[in-house]
Amino acid sequence: MDTPIQVTDLAHLRKLVEDGHHEFHIRLNGPLISRKEIWLLTDGSFEIHNCNDDSTQTLTDIGIMNGNKFTNIGPAIELGAFYCED
Repeated sequence: MDTPIQVTDLAHLRKLVEDGHHEFHIRLNGPLISRKEIWLLTDGSFEIHNCNDDSTQTLTDIGIMNGNKFTNIGPAIELGAFYCED
């Protein structure tokens, strides 16, 4: 994929992961990004590997979209700053 795809909402993220896309990023200020690798688990939750600090977390739909409590992915989607790289 040459141009990253902007993730528009949680359903779009789920569809991208179901279709085999796993590399994502949050665009931060300037040229900085926060890379994520995302997989769907059998129970429907998301496993997220945060490449910047090598941490992993498992989150439900609510956990992803719940502000900054668990992750910045939800706010990034709402701000148009979350992208699929592959």
